[in-house]
Amino acid sequence: MNSLKIVLIGFLGFVAGAVLGFIGPLFICYVYDAMTNPAPGSGLMTVGWVFCFFTIPVFAITACVWSSKLATKKFKNPED
Repeated sequence: MNSLKIVLIGFLGFVAGAVLGFIGPLFICYVYDAMTNPAPGSGLMTVGWVFCFFTIPVFAITACVWSSKLATKKFKNPED
């Protein structure tokens, strides 16, 4: 039962990391464009989608590993 909890928490970490990996660069590009007020078609939002191909997998894998490690420490069998 503990291994199922660890897998579920790892999956939730994966999903949360993927969401943060998508929203993070999108929000940063949006805020930067709002502060600098670029000409139409020349802002950071036009190239910001390229970052998502890197940040989504990296954030998702990192969050999955971290959440699985934390869950392993929390749900560790007392006999171990």
